[in-house]
Order: sequence, then structure tokens, then C-alpha cells
Amino acid sequence: MSSEILKVKLEILRHGPAHNQPLSPLTNYLALCGNHGATSVRVPFEHRQFETRLRPLMYQESELLRQQQLRETSAEMREILQGIPGLIASLAEAAGRSRAELTKQRVVHLELILSASELALLPFELAAAPAGCPGAGEPLITQSQLPLCLTRRVRLQNIPNAAWNRRPRILFAAAAPGSAIPIQEHCDAFVEAVNAWVDWSRVTRNTVVEVYGEHLTVLPQASLQQIEQELSRALEKEPDRPYTHVHLLAHGVLFDDAGERRYGLAMHDPLDPDKTCIVRAQELAVALRAASGSGSTEFSCPTVVTLASCQGAAQGDVLGAGASIAHTLHEAGLPLVVASQFPLTFDGSVELVRVLYRGFLRGHDPRILLTRLRRQLRINTRTKHDWASIVAYAAFSPGMDAELAELRYRQARRSVEMALDGFDRYLPSSSGAVATEPDETSRTQRFGNLIRWLESAIQRLGLVAVERSTDGSVSLHGLMAATVKKLAQLQWLAAQNILGNGLTATSRQQSHIPDYMRNLYRACTLYRRACRYMPAANWARTQELSLRIVLGCLTEPQLVRLWKKAWRGVRWELLGLENDSRKTRVIALRNSVELCLLASFLPDSARKSRSIAAGGKLLRTFCIEAGYHHMEFRSLEQQLNRYAKFFPQVACDSLPDAGKSVRREDPRPDHRTANRLTQTTDGSVWAEVSRLAGEWCAVMGQFLPACSSPQGCSCDDNEISY
Repeated sequence: MSSEILKVKLEILRHGPAHNQPLSPLTNYLALCGNHGATSVRVPFEHRQFETRLRPLMYQESELLRQQQLRETSAEMREILQGIPGLIASLAEAAGRSRAELTKQRVVHLELILSASELALLPFELAAAPAGCPGAGEPLITQSQLPLCLTRRVRLQNIPNAAWNRRPRILFAAAAPGSAIPIQEHCDAFVEAVNAWVDWSRVTRNTVVEVYGEHLTVLPQASLQQIEQELSRALEKEPDRPYTHVHLLAHGVLFDDAGERRYGLAMHDPLDPDKTCIVRAQELAVALRAASGSGSTEFSCPTVVTLASCQGAAQGDVLGAGASIAHTLHEAGLPLVVASQFPLTFDGSVELVRVLYRGFLRGHDPRILLTRLRRQLRINTRTKHDWASIVAYAAFSPGMDAELAELRYRQARRSVEMALDGFDRYLPSSSGAVATEPDETSRTQRFGNLIRWLESAIQRLGLVAVERSTDGSVSLHGLMAATVKKLAQLQWLAAQNILGNGLTATSRQQSHIPDYMRNLYRACTLYRRACRYMPAANWARTQELSLRIVLGCLTEPQLVRLWKKAWRGVRWELLGLENDSRKTRVIALRNSVELCLLASFLPDSARKSRSIAAGGKLLRTFCIEAGYHHMEFRSLEQQLNRYAKFFPQVACDSLPDAGKSVRREDPRPDHRTANRLTQTTDGSVWAEVSRLAGEWCAVMGQFLPACSSPQGCSCDDNEISY
């Protein structure tokens, strides 16, 4: 991901302290950009004159004046940047490097470092692109020729050592004493963002708060004390799951602070929620850096803080010491603070949540998300000039790119695991039957949602697999293969009209090959790829052998060779790893049971009989050592149900044309249709396999808990089966 970001740093300095200096055409500022020489810069207006010009942008004048002032301010900010030749040269160089990319356009990160308080008043985000830069004359941050993200940073701010690869957890604090805010719209946007990591099968009207509470906490009438207590409680009760993101929805208010005009947040009084309490920037910074109540030395440090409030990034007066809320929070050590320097519309605040948090939870780069947010706000006329209002104070550590890549991997895995778990809960493996719904419409909608959920999760995991290359490829491809295999089973149920009239698979048929056959072949390819990355992965070899038998894309000698190779591997694990981890032995037992079942397709009848007899004994050993609560217990139970009810129906003898077409997609020459395994077309062999798998499922049923509830069982530990 780091290769997608080009960095340009612009620093503007002046002599003296940060405060006690108004804007003036007589003040000389020093601008430094990249390796180019220093340049002297001046602003073209007086301080009072500039404040008057900002009134239309505060929606205090007519719509016509607002539009005119937008153009004038954009041109004035362009003239300031035009006087920095190093910036123009750096942006032009970045544009040339971006055009050299043949596959994608790279984003440019323009980091603006300011040392003077009065410069924070200037709306650099509104500036038009200077002459000589890409998109000259258009707004710099939304022009289409070169995607650009503009962030600000405090010059003396040390880059915080906050980890970006922590599991996301959001605190949403809303406050509206005596006024209206779009709290419901924000909650809906958060729910939409979190849905990929929520088990829908557990969501009811009574459990929605509990299910979503693992990812999102909502304070609907928030006070400053409540925010501090919740952050402190998370550190004390769940030290491994602190809040990583804090979103504040409140009205910004102007107040007098020792003769200085400052902006604060209107929050609820802790003693009387009907009263308004104005929260200052310094007070909010202390609350967000809450100390643990357990007596430890840890302090909360959210990675991201977003302020959906008016003038959350507005400076106020510059004569006295002090700054905007966003500036102060960033100065307190928070890595990324997103706020608005002008009034923020309701629609704009909702779009901020929808775009940013959807990407934050997936591990996307915040610079790309900010670019996307400003473009979305620009094309939405209802958000006025929110695209220019959004200000981001950011200090990114050098290791952020690697941490975000790891977060993308983990979040993609979690999303797939939740999708698999939802599938497992809705299709109880103990019976293999479809879970009941109140009516056919609900059943159809439920299965349609499951299919879409699985397809979306597979797509995200596939993108991560491409990014990670061979790093972690074995488990990644195995997880993708298991997900694709379950998706194929869902699509087969839909095609057989088991799910109710009117439901079809969501994927559009591209040829006469059914979607479920295409996905079974895809799963087989993924398992084979996992074996290629790790030849000792016997679980992947067993699953590859199983699917190749179902698809009929192997010859009899290949079957014998692959079966013996997998069998030697699992027997070596069982004989040589008695003192190793229990998990390794349980997986080896699980694979050996399935290989004994697959021995039904071997030409050697003696070996076949011995393997099937040994399979029954190994199955009981597996059930005793694993226990019903182990994820491998559920995995084997579901796989046996596939042998009993799914695989015999989709084997090549039932779909000869589809099977031949799928086999023709295999590029290897030894998978010719003429030499395929004859047993796969023998209905008696599949009938015997189906009968035996059903008997072994019954044996496993004897080891289930007494409650035997397939959904919502208190004995179930929610582990995911692969």
C-alpha cells in the first residue's frame, strides 16, 4: 500500500511564538518544500478583512454571496501557493511519477506543517491548483488529474507510537441538549460499516445491542465525564480491546475564554442531562487520554478521532495561547483528528461516517479515505462546501503502511469467519436441513443475504491475498477455499429450489456451467495452491483430493498416488506428534477419518475394507479427543453431511456436460476427460459413500451435548469451522 502514496511536505514558518500575531501583508513567512530552496511568502489581506470574508462561508449571508466568496477565497489561496515554486515543482514531479504507473493512479499526500496560529485560520483545503500543477484552476484537493490528500500537522508534534493494526472498536458519543442532531442517521451508517463483522443469525430486537456492542458503543446523551469513564473502563476491563476510534457528534459553540473567542462542544451536563455544558478543547483532550482505573500506567490513545460538529477545526482568536479543538487534540498525541473548519451540514456529517468508518474497519489507508470523502462531498450538492470544510490533523508513523496491511489481512479473515459462522448456524450440520423461517419470503431473503455476504467476504479476502503475495498464503488460501466451497453448497441448494420458489444464485450465469460447479472447481484450485506453498499441509491435500474426486478431474493412478501421499502424511503426524500440541493431533485425526471414507474410491478392495473399518475406530477416537466444542468437530460433521447429501448429487455422473466443461478449464494435460476416474461415474460407489457418511454422522451425534440445540446453544463457543 505504501507504493500507492507519493509524499510531498510543505512547511511554513515565521519568527516568534505561535500566538500573538494577526494576519498581515507585512509579515514574512518562510516556506520550505522538499529539497527545493526556501521561499518568502506573504498573505494578501489584513486579519479583520479576512474574518469578514469568512462570514459567507459560515452561512451567515445569502447563497449568492456564499458562492461568490468560495470562488474568491479559492483564488486568493491559490495565489499564496503560487508563490512557492518548490511546491509547484514537487506536485508536477509527483504527477509525472503517477502517470508512469500503467495500472493505477497514485495518490499524493501533501503534508502541511504550520508553526503560526494565525496560519491555521487559512482554508488551504479550499485553494485552487496553481498554474503549472495538475488540474490548474480547479480545487486542488478534488481535481481529477492527480488524486491529492491534504493533511495538517503541528510542527513540534512528536509522531505518536500508536498501533494501526489493533482490532477496531468504536466509541460513538452524541450530545444534543435542547437541539437536534442526526444521531439515528449516524447510527445507521455505523451499523452498515460494522455489518461485515456481525453474526446476523444472532441479531434480534432484544440482542442487537449485545451483538453490535463488541464493535460499537453508543452514548446517546454524552457528557465529558461519560466519555472519560467509558474509555477508562475499557482499559480496565478489557485491556486488549481499547477503543481505537472515537466519533463525537455535537454542536460547536463559540464562547469567551478569558477574553479570547474559542470554539467548544455543547455536551450534556453530568448532573442534569437537560442542561448544556460547554466542553473546551483542553478538557476534551484530557478525557480522551483517560487513565486506566486499575491503577496501571496505561492511558487511552484512540488512533482516530472524528468531530462531526461545526467549527471543530476553527481557530478562534490568535492573540492568546490556544488553538482549535482538532489542533489541540492532535497536539495531545492523537495520531489522526478529522474535523470541520466551517459549519458542517447534517448530510455531510453522515457521509463522513459512511465513507471514513467503512474504510477504517477494513484497514484502508486514511489518506485514500480522506481523498474519497472530499470527492464524495464535492459531488453532493446538499453538502454545500463541506468538501472544503473537512480538515485532517495527522501524524503518521513510518510503520503505518505495514500495520495497515496486517489489519486488512486480519479484518478480511474475521469477515470471512463471521460469514462461515453465519452459514453454519443457519444450516445445522447435525441434520443438514435448512433452518426454519416464519415464511417462504423470509427464508428466501435470508439465503440471498447469506450468499451475498459470502461473495463479498471472498472478494475482500481475495484482494488481501493479492496484496500479501505468498506471505501467509497457506492459511489464506485454505480459508478462501472453505468459503468458496460453502458458497457452492448454498448455490446448489438455491438451484435445486430447496430454499423456496423464486430464489436463484446471485452470480449471473456466464455459460452453461452452474455457479456451484464453477465454485467447487475454484475451491479445488485454491486447495492445490495451498499444497504448493506448503507441501506438508495434509489438510489441504485431503480437501483437494476430495474435490477432484467429486469433479472427476483425475485418473485412477493419480487417485491412488494422492491418497497414499495424504495417508502417509496424516499417519506420520499421528505417530510422530504424540507429545505435540493437541490441535495438531486433532487435525490429523480429522483428516485420517475423511481419507478412510475416500478409500471407497480405491481400486484395491482389501485396502478399501481395511480403511473403512479403521475409519470407524478413528472417528470415535477423534470425537473423544476433540470434543463437540472443537471447531474441527464441527468441520468434520459438516464435511460428512456433504458426502451424504451434497457431493453425490453434484458428482460428474449427475452433471456430465457441466463436469466436462469444468474439467476443460484445468490447464494440466493429465486431466483429460478420456482418462478420468471411472468410480466417480459409478452410482453404487457414491451411494455407499453417502450411506457410510450418514452412519458416521449418527456416531458423531452421540457425542453432542444433551441440549443438542443447533442455534444459540449455550454450550457452543462460537468457533469457526473451515
